[in-house]
Amino acid sequence: MSVQSQVTRALARPEDFVDVPADALDRNRKVSGMTRDTWDDDRAAFVVCEGNYFSARWPGDAHAFARLFAGVLTEHPARESTAAAAGPGSLVR
Repeated sequence: MSVQSQVTRALARPEDFVDVPADALDRNRKVSGMTRDTWDDDRAAFVVCEGNYFSARWPGDAHAFARLFAGVLTEHPARESTAAAAGPGSLVR
């Protein structure tokens, strides 16, 4: 069973599966499974970002995924943790 089949089965509706659009630029690179992205060229990558959810299809999309995820982290820097603010030895719930 393909990953697409497994994901589609888990969705509320099969129509919710997002595939590379037929008219997408560089579609063949994205769907062939023969081309990976690189740090300087993400034409082969297909990464989905919806709200707080990020997904890449396979390790060949890692550069684009990392760049996108790092960008979101940069836009929303982590706040000082509650544990650090409470001081050493404090119990935080």
